[in-house]
Amino acid sequence: MITSRQIEPLENNIRLQNSIRSTLNWFLRPESDHLSLNGYHDVSLIGNQISTSSCLFDCSIFNTEETSVEIERFDRQRYINKDKAYLSHIVEMYDFINKEMSDLVSHFILHGSMATLDYSKGWSDVDTFVVIPDKTLHNIKSLLKLRDLSYEAHKFLYRVDPLQHHGLIFASECDLRAYPSHYLPPCVFKKSVSMLEGEDSITLNIRNSKQESIRGVLSRIKLIKESKKYGVFRHHAYNGEYLLDNYRNFKNGMYQMKYYLGTFSIFPSLILGILDRECYKGDSFSIAKNLFSKDAWEVVDLVTEIRKMWPEKEDHPYRENIIPAWLRKELGNHYFSIGDKFLEEIEEICKERII
Repeated sequence: MITSRQIEPLENNIRLQNSIRSTLNWFLRPESDHLSLNGYHDVSLIGNQISTSSCLFDCSIFNTEETSVEIERFDRQRYINKDKAYLSHIVEMYDFINKEMSDLVSHFILHGSMATLDYSKGWSDVDTFVVIPDKTLHNIKSLLKLRDLSYEAHKFLYRVDPLQHHGLIFASECDLRAYPSHYLPPCVFKKSVSMLEGEDSITLNIRNSKQESIRGVLSRIKLIKESKKYGVFRHHAYNGEYLLDNYRNFKNGMYQMKYYLGTFSIFPSLILGILDRECYKGDSFSIAKNLFSKDAWEVVDLVTEIRKMWPEKEDHPYRENIIPAWLRKELGNHYFSIGDKFLEEIEEICKERII
């Protein structure tokens, strides 16, 4: 039983873990490229801060349960046989990782539809989970080398999906020693592919992070509600521009729109996690559907249909950021309201489980 005296260090370590992970992911992605404008100093400064902060995280204070998952090895021929022109970028990424990054990362895992190959061409993101060992994270020279190589690795992601709304997803070895249950549940790893030669299993010491997941879901709902109120979706800007209501910036809004619609696609798996019914995202729709009213579920069906239609309507790669006319017709003008009933029912589920 956790006493009140233990709550503060637990919460402080949770905040520290989340802060380190979010900063680390930003630092290793192209979004942080502007740091280099002032030369090596700023890059090194942030790298040192991440490295030092990671040493302060105390994973020993959490109650955890160890779980090991066997992961299928990458089969390049499977990808070439499926769609060589499209999936060759995944094969090239595999070669790059093993040639250039293998001494700096301990796991490089491909999950989601690019692992199961039930993707929607041009719509599906390349979902990854990359683990950085202590020897890299605690050595600033190694961390900066990984940053340079990570920039190169991102190029393969955007060749598969120019509208990819997230880059490589990084976690530290320390994260695995106090692994938040809402990151990627073990069932997701069971349907993933190891991109690193010789690594075919992962061990997680899982801590309960259900309350963090609830707060995250409620935060997403708040964002969408504010979008409806103010007419702007303040997330994932493209060239400094957010998605506006009623297609006011449809000529520069597809990247932002894809992320917005994808939010509704991730809710089913998040809710099942909160209910201790974790599953692979692709399976979550059929399982979660019975939790919601018919009216609420309409938005999930709508987004799923748009995902299905995308490769039928659009050539790959999609070179512009215009929201296509057919998609505007499918959604209608008031797209910040399409999920009102769905969000309402999600809130009810979450609030019943807040401690």
